[in-house]
Amino acid sequence: MAADRVIKKESRVLENIDAGPFPGPLIEICFKGKHYDYCGNELIEYVRSTVQQLRPAGVLLNLSEFKYSFGNDIGALLFPLVDRPFCIVASGGTASALKSLFGLILNFPEIEEAKFYDIATDGLEYLRKILKGIDR
Repeated sequence: MAADRVIKKESRVLENIDAGPFPGPLIEICFKGKHYDYCGNELIEYVRSTVQQLRPAGVLLNLSEFKYSFGNDIGALLFPLVDRPFCIVASGGTASALKSLFGLILNFPEIEEAKFYDIATDGLEYLRKILKGIDR
């Protein structure tokens, strides 16, 4: 497999939320690499299986080291997340392209309102507030 067709996939529990309306683990799912044609199914399955296994209260989807400019194959990437608080970390052209894909092409209200952050610490703070019932 060519080096440009390898996307590193990682997940980890950032912390456990014990109080508030959404108790459970707050997790990070991280993709690193460059989007290529038809990689979407692999990424979607990773998100789906991670959510199924860890049953998180919230998800920080960290795409800060993932390069994306176009391609509908990742359009369903957020579907496993819409029943829980989540946010997306991405910046620059990647964030612009993802906002367009998730907000305009799919036209799902939960995805249109997805929060995007340039850095993970801002996204993490947002999720902590939501999960603890501080900011609704």
